[in-house]
Amino acid sequence: MKPYAKAQTIRLQGMQDRRRRLADKDKDDIRKLYAKGKHSLMSLARLYHVSKSLILITVNPESARRVKERGREHWRDYAYKYGKEYRAKMARNVKNHHYRLFKAGELKGETNGLDKNRQDN
Repeated sequence: MKPYAKAQTIRLQGMQDRRRRLADKDKDDIRKLYAKGKHSLMSLARLYHVSKSLILITVNPESARRVKERGREHWRDYAYKYGKEYRAKMARNVKNHHYRLFKAGELKGETNGLDKNRQDN
């Protein structure tokens, strides 16, 4: 398998995924601080420089479930909202990000299972 293709099969770990705003340790800290009752959602949002809604879905699993379901519904309509060229450009950006991490040696871990049936070229 070529390096560019192999880079696409490895899962991003932690903050390598550019969509993430909080590390796992930060999420654990937020849950502990909120459980103590000394901080509100807004004060935690200011402390970690994120939105109040992100703090809410971090501390409340039911809110996280609802947001995830809304995301699935939104994704169905996504293909119609943006053109094919725009979606292709965004996909290229993600693939290039994977490859840069792979080339720098930062992308390690389990593959997504996409390369099981492929042959090295």
